[in-house]
Amino acid sequence: MKKLLFLLLFIPLFCNAQLTTTLIKDSYFYKSVIDNTVWEDKIYSNEIITVLSHEPGYYKIVHKSDTGYIEDNNVNITNDLIKQFNFSLELEKKKSDSIENLNKIIDSLNIVRFKNKFKQNISKKLPIYLHEAEIYINDEEYKENSISLYVFNLNKDETIDAVTVDIKCYNSFGEPVKYLGSNIFKGIAQDLIIIPIFWGKTIEEMIKNLDVISWELKGFKQCRSALIHVKKIHFSDGSVYTNNDPSLLNIKAKVKN
Repeated sequence: MKKLLFLLLFIPLFCNAQLTTTLIKDSYFYKSVIDNTVWEDKIYSNEIITVLSHEPGYYKIVHKSDTGYIEDNNVNITNDLIKQFNFSLELEKKKSDSIENLNKIIDSLNIVRFKNKFKQNISKKLPIYLHEAEIYINDEEYKENSISLYVFNLNKDETIDAVTVDIKCYNSFGEPVKYLGSNIFKGIAQDLIIIPIFWGKTIEEMIKNLDVISWELKGFKQCRSALIHVKKIHFSDGSVYTNNDPSLLNIKAKVKN
């Protein structure tokens, strides 16, 4: 995480590529180059414009907050301005490349994290993989917040059709949020159809096909973080997995941004 924050801090912040200049003669202002649709007013010589980009025969410009096109032979752009414009474009490209590289690094880190956690679940012969959990805040006064848990069914044969959980709720300060004297929400989800994962898929494909289980956090309106502990899992053949180990099948949930 420290390496990731370091990368985020050192992405260069560049301004948009554009330059300001004046018209050397009156010009029509087109909405688009393709149909040459003319706006009612002209742009007159010596008026200030901002050039955004160049296309064959035209400059894309901004004039008095309107964006459109004018013929390039009407624009007075000196060599110095062209150099400035090209330099800005180069900076924009570097910015784009930096963001793209950062996204690749984030994706790689997420995949490595997923692989490690996934292998741990398999080695411990756990029947379910907890990928992530999110709290959804409902701004309406009398509506409850909800929490969603994203999972894989690791059982190779049977479908998961019910799950029970204990969810410990906390406020933004990490203090317990209590309802009827307890900060634990006891949830049950039934009539689920969480089929076993297809083991032939790539990790990227698997992550895109997570199953979701959700609960309405009745009475826990101030909950802003939570710890979910899966207690029981019911399978379609009638078998039940009971988790009595408090260190297994836990996941933290935060408010969805």
